Amino acid sequence: MLLDKGREMEKKPAYTGLRKDLDRIQTQWDKLKRETVDRQNRLQTAMEHSRKYNKAQESFLPWLSDAEDRLAKLPPVA
Repeated sequence: MLLDKGREMEKKPAYTGLRKDLDRIQTQWDKLKRETVDRQNRLQTAMEHSRKYNKAQESFLPWLSDAEDRLAKLPPVA
């Protein structure tokens, strides 16, 4: 992996500041992985909510259409 190569290079005198950079990159990578997992979990939750909404809508729309038809057939209120 790239970080392993960097760690090998940091042992050489010419690369003394490399350790800080590698640690910063590793920290950013770890944060990115955590945020990715969190976002995936939130997307899963949103998808499940969407499925439940669509299922409820599938049963509600025919009921609403039927109710509107019945209301349209009622005589006007005086």
